[in-house]
Amino acid sequence: GGDSGALRLAVHKKEPDIRYVVKSESPELACNEFMHRCVTAALGLHTLDVRLFRPAPSLRHAVGIRYREDLRAVGPPPYQESLLRDLAAFQTLFVILTGEDSEEYCLLPDGAMIKLDNAASFNLGPLQAGRVCSGPDGAADALLTNALAFTEYNKYPIQLGLLTERYGEAGHAASLALFRRFADLDTASLEGALDALDEVYPTDISAYFDAFLDSRRELCARFLAGCGG
Repeated sequence: GGDSGALRLAVHKKEPDIRYVVKSESPELACNEFMHRCVTAALGLHTLDVRLFRPAPSLRHAVGIRYREDLRAVGPPPYQESLLRDLAAFQTLFVILTGEDSEEYCLLPDGAMIKLDNAASFNLGPLQAGRVCSGPDGAADALLTNALAFTEYNKYPIQLGLLTERYGEAGHAASLALFRRFADLDTASLEGALDALDEVYPTDISAYFDAFLDSRRELCARFLAGCGG
């Protein structure tokens, strides 16, 4: 359990070592976790394998996140430079995607960093997603438009300043690099993810994510232009 409600563990029928933590308590959990991890991968950051499960009577909207027993917690500072860069990048992405989950980071056996719990992001909460999923197309236009307009753009310079103060020049450079990667993000690389959403959600959901990502690309470009990045 936790912020995402009751969790299940899905086990592959033929390969029992392949397991997925399943989130399905409310409709926004699956699409947010799925898209967050797809965006994370598209930006070149590490993440766990993720997949949407097709609707079923007990799991109308469900996401499976690869379960790993070999993760280890990120210890306290000081951090080596590669770890510091990853932290700054993930914390910058947290602001861009308007994250609200706790910031929990783990390390894979090879030392690569991942972020856990990304369901509260994209400004897409249970109210908006629930309305979309329970009504006809266009039923939540106003809710989704308002969610899209809530950018928290004022936090961009604040986060850059905090990461510079916390991690020095390396943190400053890593944060700016993530802003640049997001501004240059080729959203065509996410078409497969958006198509996967359409398999289990009304098309308004994928349209929302598409618009969200376009708007954040523009905001990142504006921010970089303003700070000379």
